[in-house]
Amino acid sequence: MHGGGAERPAGRGANALLAAARLTVALDALNGRWPGVTVNVGHLHAGDRPNVVADRARMLVDLCAWRTGEYEAALAEIRRLVALPTVSGVRAEVSVHAPTPPWEPRPADRRLTELAAKVGAGLGVPVSHTATGGCADANLLAEAGAAVLDGLGPVGGADHSPSEWLDLDSVVPRTALLAGLIDQVSGDNGG
Repeated sequence: MHGGGAERPAGRGANALLAAARLTVALDALNGRWPGVTVNVGHLHAGDRPNVVADRARMLVDLCAWRTGEYEAALAEIRRLVALPTVSGVRAEVSVHAPTPPWEPRPADRRLTELAAKVGAGLGVPVSHTATGGCADANLLAEAGAAVLDGLGPVGGADHSPSEWLDLDSVVPRTALLAGLIDQVSGDNGG
């Protein structure tokens, strides 16, 4: 976001920080609008001193969706909100970096999940499919047409938060599951 000029007393000038704050609230309101869509302003930087009206602001926004249509609708709405003038003299633009397309499971993914469940049953490690709506490299692999399974690592929770945790006792069994699955897939492919 780009706004007015240099040093100005508070309350005068085109305040990019105010525009970014208003946009943050508008983007947060998108949560719940579409099933499986989350929008999070994870970083906002504007201004350097309290007696200077911020002439620039930068926001980093994370958009996740379970379905392609919902992802595209949410991105279109984000673009529409960014284009709306909320502070006179401030303009904003959207730049998409590292887009992660929704991963919509396909038959090959389901077969891989069934194989992992079979291997897991033999090891006493339960495996089931759970949609999380997150974004990872798996999304990019799925978009490229590869059969994908994600979440085979150790058990944990509170992802991406200060309270994130890992169950150390799950490391060895989950590694055995992964090794067994690789062995099965390699055998299925004549390797």
